[in-house]
Amino acid sequence: MFEPRHSSIRKLQILNHCLFFLILIWTEVETYPVGVSLGYLLFHIGHNIGAHRYFCHRQFTTNRFWEVVFHFAFTLNVLGSSIGYRQIHHQHHKFSDQALDPHCPRKRGWFRAYFFSDFAKDRFYLPPRSVKESLRDPVARFFHRYYFLILGSYIALTCQSLTAFHAFYLTPAITAYHLSQFQIVFSHFKLPLSGQSHETHDSSYNHYLLKPIFLGDELHNNHHAAPTRLDQNLSGQWREFDPIAWIVQRFIAS
Repeated sequence: MFEPRHSSIRKLQILNHCLFFLILIWTEVETYPVGVSLGYLLFHIGHNIGAHRYFCHRQFTTNRFWEVVFHFAFTLNVLGSSIGYRQIHHQHHKFSDQALDPHCPRKRGWFRAYFFSDFAKDRFYLPPRSVKESLRDPVARFFHRYYFLILGSYIALTCQSLTAFHAFYLTPAITAYHLSQFQIVFSHFKLPLSGQSHETHDSSYNHYLLKPIFLGDELHNNHHAAPTRLDQNLSGQWREFDPIAWIVQRFIAS
């Protein structure tokens, strides 16, 4: 009943955007930096460190406390559960830039890939066994099974006022969504001063100018060359410094 079905997630994201613009004129300008900052934090903790580097690629080990933090933060990204994300992301790596790649902008067009990449359930090819490790984890199952209950409870807490709802749910969710989709889609497009350091048989690029935003996850070509390695600085050059790896090694990894 509370599981994150793809069509439901998409409808919720559309609703979030509609509500954002609808109540834009009634919220204080001061709430925007708060909401964007919180969305940026949730994106990195929930999406980049948690769902991507930890749950998908097991680049490091950590304790149960951080696993719960990752699951909860990713839930607030409004991108579905970590179990669903893991299956989709494994499909992306297996079929990168091919017809069955759910993120591929070259096959599907950037607009469709940007707005619908995580919800094309008719294109899922990998069977459930691709995420069998997550299915065995009781915490992962809990956050998947009660996804909308957890998210709905958090939203209810932010509904104390329009300002709180906008600053602590709506703006963070939209910020995290667009950071995620930009990273997913444009990591396979050549941008100014981007490059490919490794032969990966796909169009993944390292976008060095985006480091202040993505903190190491802009090294997408490096990631496709060594997806299970935590430190994505494969060359030792300063421009490939991986801030997320530095943070994880010092504060999160066990």
